[in-house]
Amino acid sequence: MIMYPETVVLARALARTRLPATSRPDRHPAAGAFLEHTAHTLGLARLTPGPDDLLWAWIRHHTRP
Repeated sequence: MIMYPETVVLARALARTRLPATSRPDRHPAAGAFLEHTAHTLGLARLTPGPDDLLWAWIRHHTRP
């Protein structure tokens, strides 16, 4: 099995993150802060998933009221 360090970092971040509930996760400050922190951890300038990206699906799932 091959593991990429970015995959491990992202999996850890997703497992440890608790986002508060909101009706608009795509405009929620915690979601933006989560993406900024995750990008920094991965060594990226920024992390901007597309609207149908699985990362947004995860954020929407974990921020539903």
